[in-house]
Amino acid sequence: MEKIRSYGEPPYNVVVVHGGPGAAGEMAPVAVELGKSRGVLEPLFAGLSIADQLAELDRTLAKCDGSVTLIGHSWGAWLAVIYATQSAQKFGQLVLVGCPPPDQKDAAGINETRLLRLSAIDRDSVADITAFLAAPDGDKDNLFRRLGQIINRADTFDPVDDPESAVDYSYKTFAGVWPEAVALRRSGKLLTAFSRLKPPVLAIHGDYDPHPAGAIAAAVAPLPAGRFVRLDRCGHTPWREKQARTAFFNLIEP
Repeated sequence: MEKIRSYGEPPYNVVVVHGGPGAAGEMAPVAVELGKSRGVLEPLFAGLSIADQLAELDRTLAKCDGSVTLIGHSWGAWLAVIYATQSAQKFGQLVLVGCPPPDQKDAAGINETRLLRLSAIDRDSVADITAFLAAPDGDKDNLFRRLGQIINRADTFDPVDDPESAVDYSYKTFAGVWPEAVALRRSGKLLTAFSRLKPPVLAIHGDYDPHPAGAIAAAVAPLPAGRFVRLDRCGHTPWREKQARTAFFNLIEP
């Protein structure tokens, strides 16, 4: 059954889009904070394809009123871009947080950067979990959660306490959607989607994020209403960063 959490009071004019794919609930802290002053919707995607998740997002936006601010994190930033280029929905702004590079040539080195930041024990765990996830059987959701927790250590500069309590990991969702997303990037279609964006775009990127900031700055710069902001002492998920959290919310709050 499709799940959409609501925060604040209607009208709902902000939608937060989680990453992963398969990390439902990761943007709850953002929705809670923004919900103090406006209506926010947080869809928890279960779709096993990009088309399925676009449909889920479309049904969420149908519950909104007027011009919408769409805030996407990581994979969710890509989903927001794809949706915005295919929909007649009116957007006040697209906010892309920790967006992965849309050009395949910029993707090299991300995993290597992460692994170099991890301890030897964590690197061994990543290898073991990756092998288990490739096997036909096993409790893959819990393994996927464990992998996410390890990767988050590499992605975060100075984390707040207990950043993962609200996240519901689904490896099945990841395995269905991510290969399609990678194929879009390799084909060049994702980069084309970025170039066709019409709404105002704000890209927020931490200086410690292993995803290359320059690639996102370059993708946003040619847009008619594009803006790129780099946050200091900040990793992939700004609201989980002690030293960047306030600056992040100052950028996205009305």
